[in-house]
Amino acid sequence: MASDAEAVRFNGVLGLVTRRWYFVIAGLLVTLPLTHLATQRVSPVYTMKASVVLLAPEKTVGPGGNPYLVMGGLEAAVDVAAAGLSSDPVQERLAGTGAVSGLVERDTGTAAPILLVTVEAPSAASAAAGLEVLVDQVPATLSTIQSSAGVEDRQLIRSEVIASSRQPAVSYRPQLRAALMVLAAGVAATLMLTALADSLLLRRRRRRARSAEHAVPQLRMTEEPDDADGRDGVADLTAARGRKP
Repeated sequence: MASDAEAVRFNGVLGLVTRRWYFVIAGLLVTLPLTHLATQRVSPVYTMKASVVLLAPEKTVGPGGNPYLVMGGLEAAVDVAAAGLSSDPVQERLAGTGAVSGLVERDTGTAAPILLVTVEAPSAASAAAGLEVLVDQVPATLSTIQSSAGVEDRQLIRSEVIASSRQPAVSYRPQLRAALMVLAAGVAATLMLTALADSLLLRRRRRRARSAEHAVPQLRMTEEPDDADGRDGVADLTAARGRKP
């Protein structure tokens, strides 16, 4: 039953489009430029990433020691640093670059204490500037957090950038999403207006047909008495001729 109803509905729409194709073409001629304009108004998203590793203090490593061999116990510091980089002052500086969003979190793809910094912006320049702001804030945030806890300089956890995007990754999904929304809205509006116009035109045609049907009987009623009078006149004339001597 549902499939039959859908078939009837589809046939109705198809018949409407076929019957009033000129309205549909006019609607599409308006919709397509609006769709193109939407893609121009919405910018693609540029994404840049960087990985910052936290290093053990100099006192722990020792003179000439390798900090990458001593990374245990820094997981908590990664979470604290990520929280510090989400503070309002840092986010305000990030917004000043034009970036849309900036996320700093622990890199769950590795067991090492690494911060994954991700910045999204409407332009490549904004993405690069936003990434630079967040990466530069990592050592400053670590220093502020540890200094407030009274940690000595030789005990301070350090940071080092180990990877960073050279070119942003570009996503055109926002433009595609905007284009599809405008296109869908335009097609829906076109079909609705076409259906309304079709209904008005059909109603007008029915009124004309009814008016024509009412006009025919009235015309017949007007003509019938004349015919009757004509026949009566002929009969009277015939009778009069018959009465002549």
